[in-house]
Amino acid sequence: MKIALVTYSLMIGGIERVIFNQAKLFQEAGNQVIVVETQKKGLWNSYFLESGIDVKTFELSPWISKVGHTKKLIQFLKDYDVIFIHDSPFVQAGISTLPDTIFIFSVLHSILDSMLDNATANLSAVNKIITVSPFLKTLLEEKRNVPSEKIQCIPTSVIKESGICTKQKTKVGKKFIYVGRLEHTEKAVLILPDIIRKVMQHAEIDCLHIYGDGSDKVELESKIQDYGLGEIIKVKGYLPYDNLYQTLQQYDFMILPSFFEGQGLVALEAMAQGVIPVVSRLEGRTDAWIEHGKSGFLCIPGDPDDFSKVIIDMLQRSDLHIISENGKNVVRTGFTLEHMKSAYEELIRIAQLKEIPTHRNQNIDFQLLGDLPRIPYLMVRPFRKSLKLLGLWK
Repeated sequence: MKIALVTYSLMIGGIERVIFNQAKLFQEAGNQVIVVETQKKGLWNSYFLESGIDVKTFELSPWISKVGHTKKLIQFLKDYDVIFIHDSPFVQAGISTLPDTIFIFSVLHSILDSMLDNATANLSAVNKIITVSPFLKTLLEEKRNVPSEKIQCIPTSVIKESGICTKQKTKVGKKFIYVGRLEHTEKAVLILPDIIRKVMQHAEIDCLHIYGDGSDKVELESKIQDYGLGEIIKVKGYLPYDNLYQTLQQYDFMILPSFFEGQGLVALEAMAQGVIPVVSRLEGRTDAWIEHGKSGFLCIPGDPDDFSKVIIDMLQRSDLHIISENGKNVVRTGFTLEHMKSAYEELIRIAQLKEIPTHRNQNIDFQLLGDLPRIPYLMVRPFRKSLKLLGLWK
């Protein structure tokens, strides 16, 4: 089969890792796979190409309209058998104009309103919406009134069973790690120094190494210095994906104090390497696969007092090596790439049997294309401003 994996741009993050592994799984099964960037060339474009994955980039030209851009994308995709859409409003807007013979799946990774809008638009034209966590499935049912039969929860996986660390820890140390965007609104990174300062009033740790980059990096570094924690907390910068698992094996615990996560993918990656997760309790996401005190530890999101209390109590336990192994078993029994591959194969099999009805009305959904979608993109802002000056735009 010819399979297209569509996203707005291959930036560096969890969604891109999912797309990468999807591409590799489908390639290994003998399919012809291409990744399509629908707005701009992302930072991981070259990494995908170097890894043997074809990538086609459609830059959003300032000289054509958003409708024209959508039509260009749809024209390219009409020759594919299966399309997975990972947050691409331009393609989502035009899928009703594709033939009924193409199987189309929208993949929802996050609770962001923009992602929810994109995934649920043109709903009758989609074979199914795939969510990466039970929470997102429930959210679609209760908040967006999507019929349950239209949704399939397929937890994201990023590692083969053979990639799970086989070395067992006889003793767990006190090295902590954070991996992710250095951004506070979702990731709560600015409380990391508060957590460590409170922990060190009652216990000792070796280090907290922070890997990542983002808009709050400077403020985070400043806070670390203000607290006098520069010797304990180090901001290490971007961690290349190829080095992730080897790096994780050097640590004992992962802290993720996030306010929001689609699934908490990096915590699963850590568990596969024997790293114990200390993460926010997010209903239908982290608490769906971490059992507090048995395969990891769950805390109140963004609450440094609760995180520090849990860590202080945790460091006194004598069974941490068992918890480390339990975490590996969680990944092994439900979150390997083999599990994800089987789920996607079953999804496509059901679609081929026509058990998932669709209705494609051959119309573009203009709601996803924003203001003035028929004029050249470069002219949208000045044209809108002119209309406002004339009192013709509210």
